[in-house]
Formats: sequence, structure tokens, C-alpha cells
Amino acid sequence: MQKINSPSIPFTYYFGRAVDMSSEYAVIGKDNNVFIYKVGDQHLTQTQVISNPFADFGASLNIQNQWLSIRSPSENSGTGVVYLYKLEKVRLEKDHKK
Repeated sequence: MQKINSPSIPFTYYFGRAVDMSSEYAVIGKDNNVFIYKVGDQHLTQTQVISNPFADFGASLNIQNQWLSIRSPSENSGTGVVYLYKLEKVRLEKDHKK
């Protein structure tokens, strides 16, 4: 077991409001950030943070195969946006926006 505290300062609420995990990655949402962790043998290591100015960015997260989807429901005049990132090694590359 590993406890993961909010890595950003100031410490605010909502760390862990959305979480998903695969055999290689764990993703945790907080405010307008998504924290990416690499799954190791004994622990998780933070590798990247994806940020967006919208407060609900990361409202839901999903890892499927080699893709990470991040939902931001208040963007685009409230109609919502889903960002798709391709998981490649440790680095995530933004592919496109729907």
C-alpha cells in the first residue's frame, strides 16, 4: 500500500476527485490538474502534471489501452471537452481535442 498526498502547494481540496489506474500508470485529478504516476514494483513515481485553466478539468479520467481521456465539462461554453492523450513510455503526448 502507498498513500499519496497532494503534491502541489498550497494544499487544497479535491485531490483524488477522479482516479484511474492501469498496470503502467495511475492518474489523479485535483482542481485543474491531472497528476501522472508511473507504476513501479514497490511504489508510484510522479512523472508529469497536465494543467488547464478550467476548474473542472480532470472531472473524470479514464485509461484504456494506451489512451488517457480527461473530461472538462464546463469548457466550450459549458458543452464540455474531452482531451485524449496517447500514453507513450512515461511521457504523455496530447493527440487531439473533441
